[in-house]
Amino acid sequence: ENESFNRFGLGLAASGGEQTNFLGSQTNKQNAGYAQFTADGGVLLRSSRTRYFALYQPQYNVYPQFSQVNSFSQTVFQSVTHAISEQSAIAWNTTGARYLSLNQFLPQSLGIGGIGVVVPTQGSQLLESSFELTNAATALTFQHLMSPRLSFTGTLTGGFFLLIPSDIAGPNAAAVERLATGGADLKLEYQRTLNDTIGIEVTPLYVYGLRPTGHEAAETVQGAYQRQLTPTLSARVAAGPLFVQSSIAPFGSLRKTSYAVNGSLSRQVRQSQFSVTYSRALLVN
Repeated sequence: ENESFNRFGLGLAASGGEQTNFLGSQTNKQNAGYAQFTADGGVLLRSSRTRYFALYQPQYNVYPQFSQVNSFSQTVFQSVTHAISEQSAIAWNTTGARYLSLNQFLPQSLGIGGIGVVVPTQGSQLLESSFELTNAATALTFQHLMSPRLSFTGTLTGGFFLLIPSDIAGPNAAAVERLATGGADLKLEYQRTLNDTIGIEVTPLYVYGLRPTGHEAAETVQGAYQRQLTPTLSARVAAGPLFVQSSIAPFGSLRKTSYAVNGSLSRQVRQSQFSVTYSRALLVN
């Protein structure tokens, strides 16, 4: 690997371990050993105004006792940022992955402004909830400093989710899920003092592909407050009403009013960032 990672980087890793309760049953727990082989290839290109980063990660998972679930997964990510002027900047990020989910109960999620979308896998045991997952998302962001204290940020986000039962579960066309989602997030922030920032955030989103046929839309308007607690630690909270409209055949249409809330605590130093975030998201299906 290149220590400074000025242009290219390559990493190789191998790990192994044991997963408890592999079959996901409360009455018949069974352990399974596994080995994991991973590679990372990246490129970083920079100029005075533009930065481009791309990363590709293939991974192979081996389960000696359960060879039928040996799997190959791939992840790709790319990011482009460009400073249009001293007041404006634009960024474009894209990520995609394909992998086998083995009863891990970890839903796929896509953050869109103050709402976010969560797509869970169904089933309570390995044979029921083993899915081949393919997903992709892209986001285009524009930032503009309107004055020394007032800033505007606009983001467009699109995503695709494909969940197919693996060969373990057997062919079941009814269990296949295909979802497309898109949304926007418009944010206006005003820095009241050196440590306090207030703002308003508008987030509409749309989900298409609800089973058997249908769609869902949601909108929220949130007030936000951010506090710089220390030179490296900041906290942010936002909340507001959430309006949801859905139409699923043959169940008809549904309208409801709820609420959206999210918060985060972040620590930023020169070369690293650590954050803890909570968000109340929209659950699909």
